[in-house]
Amino acid sequence: MREALRGWIVVYRLPPGSTPSDRVTFRHRLVGATTSSWEGRYRYHRPGLLEEVPHRAVMPGVLMIGPDDRARVEAFLREWKAALLVKEVDLDSRDLSHFRRRRPSP
Repeated sequence: MREALRGWIVVYRLPPGSTPSDRVTFRHRLVGATTSSWEGRYRYHRPGLLEEVPHRAVMPGVLMIGPDDRARVEAFLREWKAALLVKEVDLDSRDLSHFRRRRPSP
């Protein structure tokens, strides 16, 4: 039997009435964004929080994170006044293998 590790399921939703612009900004700050300027002449990447936090995106608005990253993710979501549900769960090594860091797009 494999040893269970503790992790967190984070379910979030932006508040009702959030503008489309707010939703785009939130997503860029959460997952990062690659932007270009001068008609594609210059490309650069703006990193997002989830590039630094090993995670598994279970479905839109649902993340599975490790035990050490809860405070950081929760603080970010509270800053955006997101409705939030955080539950501790048992993870096994197969769950942990799904955690990944996003790599910036070239």
